[in-house]
Order: sequence, then structure tokens, then C-alpha cells
Amino acid sequence: MGARTVLLVDDDRDFTDTLAMLFEAEGFDVLTARDGRSAVDVAHEVRPPVILLDLAMPGEDGYKVLASIRTDAGSAQPAVFAVSGWGTEGMEDSCVAAGFDGYFRKPCEPAGLMRRVAEAIYRRCVQDDERSRHESLHPGEARPVGHPSRD
Repeated sequence: MGARTVLLVDDDRDFTDTLAMLFEAEGFDVLTARDGRSAVDVAHEVRPPVILLDLAMPGEDGYKVLASIRTDAGSAQPAVFAVSGWGTEGMEDSCVAAGFDGYFRKPCEPAGLMRRVAEAIYRRCVQDDERSRHESLHPGEARPVGHPSRD
């Protein structure tokens, strides 16, 4: 798994299977999880750059899963997008306030979804390159993730 890895988390097998086919057709590596506990385990083990996370699942809901991922991700914070079949017009604002990077309402429009995921992966690659460049120029010096270099 590499920089173009996406973790799809949803208890709806048809939804994840369909999205997985779409992402794979576009050259993404796709992992899936059907529940919150599995999602946390995969996210901690693989550290994908992007996670699409259903909000309403049996067991741990998407908000609890997000909190677990954010707590343990360290400097490699993934972009995590909420995905749900329910919600109101202000749902994206609520999800962003809760720590998500965005919100998609099911059924998702594939082109917009692909675009947002590709943008998130690009931002992650730029941050990783920035971090590597800083660490090679200033070994041992800590710097917050996403902080512009002052070289």
C-alpha cells in the first residue's frame, strides 16, 4: 500500500464494493472495513492517507472511530471524510467542527469524491515532502506538522 491508498469504512457491503471498484479503476489502492473497531485497527496498521468513514455503524460510530484515529495517528494524520446517508444541510459544518476533513452524503457523486480524495492525497504528499526536507536539513529539531519551513 502506498501514497494512493484509501480506506473505505462502511457496514453497507454494496456501497464499499462499488466505491472500491471506482477507486481501483482510477489507480487507487483500496482497503475496506465493515465496522469501527476494524477501521481503527487497519488505520493504525496501514496509516492510509485518506479514510472515507460512515457515521452510523454498529458498535463504534464514525465519531468515535475518528477520535481513535486522530489520537494515535501522530504526525501522519490522514484526511478523514464523513460519509452518511442521513444528515441535514449543515451536516458538513458539523462534521468539520467534529474533526472530519469534509462530508459526503450518500449516494456520493463519484467525480467530486475522487477529486476531493486526490486533493487530500496531494496535500499529504506535499506535507510529507516538507517534513522530510526539514528533517534532512535540521536533524533532531522538532517542528509541528504542516508548519511552513523557515529555511
